[in-house]
Amino acid sequence: MRLHRLSLRDYKGVTQRDLLFPDAGILVVEGPNEVGKTTMLDALDLLLDHKDSSRRAQIRAAQPVGRDVGPSVEVELSTGPYRFTYRKQWLRQTATELTVHTPTRAHLVGDEAHERVKAILAQTTDLQLWKALRLLQAQPLVHDGLGASTALAAALDRAGGTAVDAGPAGETLLSAAQAAYLRYYTARTAQPTGEWRAAIERLEAAELGERAAREAVREVADDVERHESTQGGLQEARHRFAEVGQRRRAIDDELVQARELAAQLAAARARRDELSVALERERERLAERVAAREQAQRVDAALGAAEAAVADAHAALEPAHDDLLAADAAHAAAQEGVLAARAHLTAVSARRDRARAAAERAALRSKIAAIDEAHHELAQVRELLGQSPVSTVSTTVLRDLEQAAQSVDLEQAAHAVGSARIVIRAADAPVELSVQAGAPPISGETSDVPATVTLGRGQSWESAIGQRLALHLPGVEIELEPESGAAQRVAALAEARAHLKRRLAEVGCASLEVARVAHDERHDLHAQEAGLQARVRALLDGSDRAELLERLAALGGALELPPGPARAADPETGIDPDEWQRAQQTEEQARAEADRARLRRDSLAASVEAMRLELTRAASAAAALRDQLADLDGRLAAARDRRADDDLESQVAAAHARLVQADDAVGEVQARSAGHEVAALEPLRDACAAEVGAVGQRVAALEGELIRLQARLDQAGGQGRAESLDAALTELEQARRVHERIRRHAEAARLLHETLAARNGAAKQAYVRPFAQTVARLGRIVYGPTFEVEVADELTIVARIIDGERIPFEALSTGAKEQLAILTRLACAVLVDADQGVPVVIDDALGYSDPDKLRRVCAAVGQLHDQAQVVLLTCTPGRYAAIPQAHVVRL
Repeated sequence: MRLHRLSLRDYKGVTQRDLLFPDAGILVVEGPNEVGKTTMLDALDLLLDHKDSSRRAQIRAAQPVGRDVGPSVEVELSTGPYRFTYRKQWLRQTATELTVHTPTRAHLVGDEAHERVKAILAQTTDLQLWKALRLLQAQPLVHDGLGASTALAAALDRAGGTAVDAGPAGETLLSAAQAAYLRYYTARTAQPTGEWRAAIERLEAAELGERAAREAVREVADDVERHESTQGGLQEARHRFAEVGQRRRAIDDELVQARELAAQLAAARARRDELSVALERERERLAERVAAREQAQRVDAALGAAEAAVADAHAALEPAHDDLLAADAAHAAAQEGVLAARAHLTAVSARRDRARAAAERAALRSKIAAIDEAHHELAQVRELLGQSPVSTVSTTVLRDLEQAAQSVDLEQAAHAVGSARIVIRAADAPVELSVQAGAPPISGETSDVPATVTLGRGQSWESAIGQRLALHLPGVEIELEPESGAAQRVAALAEARAHLKRRLAEVGCASLEVARVAHDERHDLHAQEAGLQARVRALLDGSDRAELLERLAALGGALELPPGPARAADPETGIDPDEWQRAQQTEEQARAEADRARLRRDSLAASVEAMRLELTRAASAAAALRDQLADLDGRLAAARDRRADDDLESQVAAAHARLVQADDAVGEVQARSAGHEVAALEPLRDACAAEVGAVGQRVAALEGELIRLQARLDQAGGQGRAESLDAALTELEQARRVHERIRRHAEAARLLHETLAARNGAAKQAYVRPFAQTVARLGRIVYGPTFEVEVADELTIVARIIDGERIPFEALSTGAKEQLAILTRLACAVLVDADQGVPVVIDDALGYSDPDKLRRVCAAVGQLHDQAQVVLLTCTPGRYAAIPQAHVVRL
């Protein structure tokens, strides 16, 4: 089975979603939590499992909250030879639709579609494998349905090369052996049952009674021995309790001394830290004084440079200002030239515009006349279209008339073929006979039979008999009656003719040919109408006649209506084009010269302004530097008044000497504290206290045990325990004889069962081997070359082996279990034939895997890019980025 497309509409929180699947390879669907990734799989299950009439809780939960709409799911998939599109909608406007595309196209709806899909899937898809190869959030990591998959079983049989066929006799013998086996052992756990279990339980009870009797006899001796031993242990425990108490007191004294030394060390370190802070403070003051002197020197040097820059700016500004005045004069002269050239161009343009207006007036008069002529012809065509029958015989009407005429022809042919016929032929001499026909079937219709028939020699006359005929010959009168069905055919023919006649009368046509001529004329007139309308639109060119008249009036012209002879041309009809071009060129040259003068003036003005700005900036910088230097000198003098430079350096040296002395004091206290650490002594003190408590408890326990043993010895003195031992030995002997007899029968039954089942066991081992090898091959990509797995007969992972170390599956971490679950499903997809395979679906997995394992698992998944369809759902973007050739869809 292969998924091609899955569409959801109004399903839970999904308003509309279409997901396309590649036919093979890996599809990664990324999206945040609650975007509806798992919802798509749930929707596919509902589509395949439940009818549209179902109102189960799962389907009601699929309806969007607060919206009265029906959830809808549609899938397009391939399975076996079939490819089909399947859609359902529940709760509101319920519907089921199935469209089979191949091998034979079909469309089914309702329950029929539902049952057809179930039949197709049962025939072509291993549904057990489809459920098993999905690793979903709400399911266990190990799926126990792999052993029941028929497709996987067939693949493993091929891979293992096994073919077991015991035949009917073998099955009967195995069944009998199994029945004998089940008489003595349970089927599931192979535990004894029935008489075998009773014999075992009797023997166990007898042995237990014998041991209890012996134990009762031994108890007295043991109690005596334990009484003596307990007395010795109590003396030893009391001695030990005294020793531990003395050691605890010594540790308490040492702990008091260690705490005093720790307090002294903390005080010395605090003094050292305080002196260290004071030294840093003195060093900062000295560094600030040095920095102030250096800053004053830098500002003095910068002031000299700024004053030099002011002098240079004054020297460059004067010649630049003179150049700017000259550029202003040149620009004014160029502007006067532009004004003169523009005035000449304006005069020449006015004369040219008057000439163009005269030509446009003539063109407008011709266009308006052509439009009026086209409108006149269009009115004539529309008048003809409104006349009958042209106005009534449309294409639809003509088609109806032709169908009515065709019905007449068909009824005429049916009458001619289905009715009896009369044929009269004149043999040797001419013949004249009269024919009298019965009444026609429809009132008002005329008969097709002539009243008189005249035949020359050798001529003949024939007619279908649709009504009663009376033939009159000289001396002979013949009456002919039609057969029973002729009347209906004649009536049908007459009705068809009457219908055609009525339809022709409705459209005003005498015949079908007249109607066809009217239709053709109507078609030609419509074509003329369309051509004239197109001609008018082309002449108007987006305007209307009123706008053209307004334009003509604006140009100073008038339109004679009706049209008369053309007006004389405007006397202002022309101008030398070279004169206008020369005027335009002169104006453009003047403007260009003015622009050049303006650009030079603007450039010089910008330069002068920049020089002035630079002069101002340099002067401001020099003034600021003077103020800054004066401020620095003042602050430095005030600081020196408070403390001279030499005093600062001597204070730093003194603070450093005090810090060295504090370091020496800390070292001395640390030396005295060596071997007296509080952190080391406190655990010793706690351990010693615990030991004191434990030894004290032992002393109390031994004292209680000694009292109990003494009481038991006093009680056992009056009991007859030897007689109870003799009775127990007798029962044990009888139970052993019964147990031995039934044991031989049970072991024989088990041996027979195991021997016959050995063949099946060997076959299962061969069956499991290729599955385990495929899992190991994929797993070595993740865990390295020493990876192996143990697989049970039900194809479940029992244990993981790496570097020879075997760890049961239940003892693995959640991340390792999840990785093995994915490898198991990938192995199934590799083994199963492509035509019988199903998609592998993994939902939000590998969240417990470290980055290296995640990359390795992605590499293992990438092995299936051309072998199976794999769908990975994740809420973490980029989680499967290491899978080569994966298709990624982001929701």
